[in-house]
Amino acid sequence: MVNSRPDRIFRLGFGAQLVALTAVFAAVLAWQASRLGDFAGLWLTPDQQARRAYESLQFQAAFEKFEDPAWKGIAAYRAGLYSESAAAFGRIPTAVGFYNRGNAFMKGREYGKAITAYKQAVTDAPDWKDARANLDLATHTLAYIERAREQSDTGDESELSADDYVFDNTQDRGVEIEITKESTIELESAEKWMRAVDTETRDFLQTRFLLEVSREGQR
Repeated sequence: MVNSRPDRIFRLGFGAQLVALTAVFAAVLAWQASRLGDFAGLWLTPDQQARRAYESLQFQAAFEKFEDPAWKGIAAYRAGLYSESAAAFGRIPTAVGFYNRGNAFMKGREYGKAITAYKQAVTDAPDWKDARANLDLATHTLAYIERAREQSDTGDESELSADDYVFDNTQDRGVEIEITKESTIELESAEKWMRAVDTETRDFLQTRFLLEVSREGQR
């Protein structure tokens, strides 16, 4: 009995030391990993850093870091920064750039500017059916709102004003709109989501936005 107790004490002490050593080792590994992550970040371009933020669903941070105008526009769109998105797409002087710019203006309820952008897209790509469909949608939406305002000015409040329009994610009807980008980024996947124009009393116009998000190749 006398001899077994010191042995037991030794075994317990050794186990405690092993646990402590393991904890220290784990802490060192975690510190090294964080340092390596910080160091690796020094070698990433702003667009690469932005892609990390985008893939983490940090869309506003991605928008602020992206230099590529197409990705910058996509990130701003996903962040709900529609004016900023339109400005970014405005740096892409192609039918696709004008088309995406129009979509951003539509989401920001700047229908007149959306019409202008869609007209430019149709001018550059006369056979693009989606661009024409969106142009018609924007034109009819603006005309409807203007009629509502005129009737409101005459005292007839039966129609809706621009403030009655909100975008939600609950409808699955309307015109399908394809957003693509032409840049050096390789297309790898597409993300879809639906948007609809809704009113307090009834659905007036519905539109579904399809976003083909381009992804860069492996670096």
